[in-house]
Amino acid sequence: MKTEKKIGTFATINKLETLSCFESPLDHGIFILENEPFPGYYIRLNTPQEPYMQKDKSLFLVIDRSQIFQIDAIIRVTYKVIKKLKVDFDPCPAIIQIQKNLHYAIRIKYTDLKLVEDIINEYKSEGIKFSKKKKIKQYETRILLKKFIGMEYLDQGIYIDEVNKNIAYIQMTRFARWDDFVELTEKLKNNHQLKMFDAAKCSILGKRDSLEFIRVFATGGYGLDNLKLLREKYHTIYDSYYK
Repeated sequence: MKTEKKIGTFATINKLETLSCFESPLDHGIFILENEPFPGYYIRLNTPQEPYMQKDKSLFLVIDRSQIFQIDAIIRVTYKVIKKLKVDFDPCPAIIQIQKNLHYAIRIKYTDLKLVEDIINEYKSEGIKFSKKKKIKQYETRILLKKFIGMEYLDQGIYIDEVNKNIAYIQMTRFARWDDFVELTEKLKNNHQLKMFDAAKCSILGKRDSLEFIRVFATGGYGLDNLKLLREKYHTIYDSYYK
């Protein structure tokens, strides 16, 4: 497989997160969920999140199910909203499960409530209809994101995210089903000293094949030596499972 020094493209990210209703002093009147980011790292760390960690939190603006969108249509609308607001709030389309139903949503990073209000209004002006506000209990679910990622070569089969240096990508030689990925990641963490990271599946579709990665998050970066070791352990456990 050809080694690329830089990769910039849209990718599909599959990950597990805990979602709950977003509590805001501003009544937006729409259904907004908030995540507990990178549970494989923060929850295992088992310490209160410091203020700098809050930047990793996201909101999911849930789109009304009466609207049927293709992912690329949401992306085009998002481009318009970013240009109008002149703020990059790292938006991307998402598919999430809510009470056994799949919903489209728009995932955003936020810095203040006024920005959230402006974002909602701009999406509405572009014809996006959001679900009405409701209450649900906190729950854990699989989330699919379609987002642009940029990565730079760090070592053989290891890339670092261009924007967030806490994120790295380990290239894999084969596709893994979601349930297998979750099981193998947990097995690796339970049987090795490398436990303090969050993992997600990352796929990039090419002309004749797909590029498969494991997205790794750890604050402060994970260090090249640890990433090399993690690459070795993931390849070993994949090869053993799929032999």
